[in-house]
Amino acid sequence: MASSNNEKSSCSICGVRRWIFPCDGCHKSFCITHAPNHRAELTTQLTSIQQQCEHLQRIFNQHEKAQEHPLFSLIDVWEHDTIIKIQQNAQKVRDELRQIHDESNNQMKTIFNQFSEQIRIGRETDDYTEIELNQWKEQLINIKKQLETPCDIELIPDNNLSPIHLIKINVTKSNLISNISSFAPTSQLHEDTNNIECSCDNDELDKQQQSTIVDINDKSSVEFSESNEPNTVWKEEAETNLNLCDISSAESHLLLDPTKNSHLLFLQLSSIIESQIPQILNQLTDHRLQIFDQKEAFLNQLQHCEQIISFIDISNILSDEQNCLLDKILELDNVYYIYIRGIPSEDDDERSNFFRRYPKIKGMFENEQRLMVQWAIDTANEYKKTGDMYIEKGDKDNGRKCFEQGITLYKRLSVFLNEKRRIR
Repeated sequence: MASSNNEKSSCSICGVRRWIFPCDGCHKSFCITHAPNHRAELTTQLTSIQQQCEHLQRIFNQHEKAQEHPLFSLIDVWEHDTIIKIQQNAQKVRDELRQIHDESNNQMKTIFNQFSEQIRIGRETDDYTEIELNQWKEQLINIKKQLETPCDIELIPDNNLSPIHLIKINVTKSNLISNISSFAPTSQLHEDTNNIECSCDNDELDKQQQSTIVDINDKSSVEFSESNEPNTVWKEEAETNLNLCDISSAESHLLLDPTKNSHLLFLQLSSIIESQIPQILNQLTDHRLQIFDQKEAFLNQLQHCEQIISFIDISNILSDEQNCLLDKILELDNVYYIYIRGIPSEDDDERSNFFRRYPKIKGMFENEQRLMVQWAIDTANEYKKTGDMYIEKGDKDNGRKCFEQGITLYKRLSVFLNEKRRIR
């Protein structure tokens, strides 16, 4: 503020024209009595702004410590699946090379044995001339060439196999920091800070989180939007999913609600190898798993539970028996989703028809660990959708419970995958 004795100016509060002080910020004038009051008001606003900034910073610090971005778990899943695919393909090619190498060695052993037998017989019977010697010399030359130039083998790309797509991070929302200017006009800054309230909580901060996408060559991506809570959206097309034969793209009108009782039921029919599904689920969730080895008891229990997720090991039963069992389960509305341990059909049409016939099947894998990873991702995604539904209805408490359950599941999944990686 600058001092002046301009008679044309008057105090904007009392109208006095003597000892007037114009303010360069609000462009008003104040007398010697009201100028200190105006300055004190500015000081109060500055203190309020500082307190609001400190409050927001405390919220940010708590938020940063409390949560790890759920995309870290999805990156772990991608890494886990990619490593398994590479290891499986490497072992397959390694076995093929070993078989070819062994066959070549066996052929050379046979040639040496036959040649040695001819030499032995010729020496014992003393029945050989220049003709036989020349033939044997010719054979030796051929054997030497074979040793010097072994079987022509090379490694080539297999274009018939689905490629392994790398992933990258793509931020789709403009950076909030770029919109914050330290040199905003004073009047605008004054107007904006008046709208800041100290009641900001984690809900509001969550809604301002940036939207992030894991882009897998534009064919399979995982999107998180509007919140830092889990929101997994697999963008694969329906036909692509059916061709992969592992994941069903069918959507259900039912959403898992973590605020209500959920029931996990596992049916394992006469398998010699003990299943890892109960052990893995115990690591990933606090929900109790009910295990059955008889279809009748399993189907009977399904009729007395709500919000059911079924895990079924059909690896040791015939196709007709599988379909009969799944038809009965499909009739029950309280069964939300089905996860199957088994080998999908290698025929594309049969595989597509299978998933269309049973839309509640969310995943079908021979590998139990991969099946459980798929269940964890799907369930966390369901929790996020249910949380969004509660938020839209104005029920923030249940919405936050859903978000927290999804984040907890992602964190446990990340721990599980890290343990498997250390074991390898």
